Amino acid sequence: MRQTSVVSFCAVLQGNLILTASWVQSDALQLWDYRKGALLKNLPFAEKDRGGLAAGSGDAMTHGAYLYCCQFCTTSVVVAGGTGTNSIQAVNLDSDEVRLI
Repeated sequence: MRQTSVVSFCAVLQGNLILTASWVQSDALQLWDYRKGALLKNLPFAEKDRGGLAAGSGDAMTHGAYLYCCQFCTTSVVVAGGTGTNSIQAVNLDSDEVRLI
């Protein structure tokens, strides 16, 4: 049986900030400092559990973010979406509040 690998990565630049989304299970949405080349923080992305969406919940082997895209909406809000949750979510960079869109 042949196995396939999925590699997906999205990077968006705004000023000195880089927003990245990766097709990985955890820490898929990240904010970077372009000047320093350093990770500023991992952004929350609600994972799918058996009852729907819940931040940080779910079986690690079958659930996760698995993001395909990301975008800055404003200087304090970003959106990202992927197949792990089959959702698009908005994240407030100041408060880390996550909203399902």
